[in-house]
Amino acid sequence: MCNDYLLTLSSLDYISFREKYLLLEYFGSADKIFESSYEELFISRLIKPDKAKRLSLEKVSTAVSNKIKTAGIKTVSIFDEEYPFSLKHIYDPPIVLYYIGQLPKERMIAIVGSRNCSKESAGEAFELSSKLACKGFCIVSGMAKGIDTAAHRGALTYGKTIAVLGSGVDICYPPENLLLKNNIENQGCVLSEYAPGKKPAKYNFPARNRIISGLSEAIIVAEAGEKSGALITVEFALEHGKDVFVLGSKQKIHGIGSINLHEDGAPLITVRDTALLI
Repeated sequence: MCNDYLLTLSSLDYISFREKYLLLEYFGSADKIFESSYEELFISRLIKPDKAKRLSLEKVSTAVSNKIKTAGIKTVSIFDEEYPFSLKHIYDPPIVLYYIGQLPKERMIAIVGSRNCSKESAGEAFELSSKLACKGFCIVSGMAKGIDTAAHRGALTYGKTIAVLGSGVDICYPPENLLLKNNIENQGCVLSEYAPGKKPAKYNFPARNRIISGLSEAIIVAEAGEKSGALITVEFALEHGKDVFVLGSKQKIHGIGSINLHEDGAPLITVRDTALLI
């Protein structure tokens, strides 16, 4: 269980994810960060003077820990052994993960794609996810409409799945996925770096995509439009040194974003090609 110092630091919106990580690395613990003076924070040169001033006046709160206890939410910090190993080594790892369910120990593969996808792509994502789950993989996605929803549902037929949210884990977005969220909590976990009560916002989702990539050993794009959020996940995956695949065949690839990815070198994978990932 994370202490109130770490939970308070994790919930501060005016300190970036990277800054939080660097502050922890520099001071050694969240306790020492909050015990530091403005001068000590300023001398670190890790945050701007206005942020250092504000942080030096910050009071440690029990609000987050109280919400966690009430909602049955679990936490794991970057200092804990249970923290996912692959995520710990990305450029700006979350200092705290909030989750409901159980952190899977299986190999993880992400399946991502457009919210406004074709029925054919959704069906293929469901089938591929189901087959990979049957082979022992945990499927990672973002619980959005379209491809994400199909991937989670496919995984739940035979195995486990992780939904990485762009909000607190006590909030279901989109609301119509409440039953799916409940099923994921019982057969995997819903996970977020945002404290309970944090509402979804546009700027949250690109940040959460780095977690989807960070957790996974490979990313499969089932269908992506020209400006799909799935392409942000791909950018993180390339930064993280992960394999990227495009779901489709030489005869048919759905989505201009997916076509462009394949033309740039991402290999194709079909529902029959799961051996490529084993």
